Amino acid sequence: MTEETESEPLPGIAQAAFAEVEARQARRRRLLAVVGLPLAAAVGVSLWVWKPWQSVELPESACWSTVTRTDLEPAAGDDGKAVVTEKGDPAGGKQEPWCGVHWDTWHGRTLLSVGVERPDRAAFDAARLGGPAQATQGDHPPRSLALGQGITAWIHPDASVDLLYQCDYPGHAEDHFRRVRVTGTTGSGAGVDSLRRSHVDVAWRTAQQAIAGEHCQGLGLVDAPPTVPAR
Repeated sequence: MTEETESEPLPGIAQAAFAEVEARQARRRRLLAVVGLPLAAAVGVSLWVWKPWQSVELPESACWSTVTRTDLEPAAGDDGKAVVTEKGDPAGGKQEPWCGVHWDTWHGRTLLSVGVERPDRAAFDAARLGGPAQATQGDHPPRSLALGQGITAWIHPDASVDLLYQCDYPGHAEDHFRRVRVTGTTGSGAGVDSLRRSHVDVAWRTAQQAIAGEHCQGLGLVDAPPTVPAR
């Protein structure tokens, strides 16, 4: 009887001990939750501000030195590497030189392209007269650029630039019509307006090399890129 009397409180003691353990674990969980939330938030903010897995690689100079890193920055994205492809040389006076700067990602977006084309007379006249014909259409019509004597140039609503001229000199063949064309796309968060300045600068530098390389006569290319008109 004595043993039975002494053993009766044991289940109650065990239950109390178990309850105490549960209470301690609950307090520990609450403490971890209080400390963990700000820590997780801080880590999240840090990851948003600093993304070590992202990097942007742009060349300091590209496309026969007509394109600078500054020209490419509005077109670059948040993460990627620019890859340059060059064909020919505008100063060489041969073929149709072209250069493209592409984003080395799965979709291969073109940041900027520039080329010196040799259109026939009909295509040349159509491009040269295309500006005035389009100027009455749309909310943002093409704008003319003052690039000098013998040169017609337009900047279009998409920030692409057309620069046209005839390259004449004694003994030159009839294929003396030239069209410098610059196009490109914008990067993350950038607008078309951010490309306008760089595209005009690239077109001017390319024309400068091409005109000098072919010794074109009767042209008066301006000494510096012109002011970019508002859209």
